[in-house]
Amino acid sequence: MDVMVFIWSGGQEADEQNDGALQEMFEFVTGLAASGRLTGGGPLRPASEGRTIRARKGTVTVMDGPYAETKEVLAGYFVLHVDSLDEAVQLTEACPGAKYGGVELREIIPMG
Repeated sequence: MDVMVFIWSGGQEADEQNDGALQEMFEFVTGLAASGRLTGGGPLRPASEGRTIRARKGTVTVMDGPYAETKEVLAGYFVLHVDSLDEAVQLTEACPGAKYGGVELREIIPMG
């Protein structure tokens, strides 16, 4: 099974991010790659540089940045190939992203 790991940054209970946060994540993900479980992923540009697209009643709207204001933003992601969601939890318990926001795991539904 493949599991998407979302790295959330910010929020009320998050520690303030420091200059070493990206380096910590790099080292953590390098370890996952060495285990053979990492299949892809990476950090994301800031939400303010993104776009949100909505299509309603035949009208397409494109907005700068995130659609809704939120204290947490998606900062990055990676994909793990594991035998179970429990294994994904074990592999990501030490993820530095949990110190600066949160980590969310979701199984990917195969589409083909």
